[in-house]
Amino acid sequence: MARSKSQPTAATQKMKGQGKPSQAKVSPLRPDVLTLILSLALIAVTLAVFWQVRNHEFISFDDNEYVTNNPQVKSGLTLRG
Repeated sequence: MARSKSQPTAATQKMKGQGKPSQAKVSPLRPDVLTLILSLALIAVTLAVFWQVRNHEFISFDDNEYVTNNPQVKSGLTLRG
């Protein structure tokens, strides 16, 4: 049986983009729930990485000059500082 010229073959349909539309993968979670889960995961990872720092003290090289004795730090938050 001969094919008519009006019906394209499967190969030409794919080339022209006329094949079956591809199904986009949809997340089973709603976007707001997914955002909440990702935010909580990011907070948990950040806390896990920096948790060890809570017991660290200043090092004695230049912390007193740049932090505790700094006039800009002592004056508080201002536009100039």
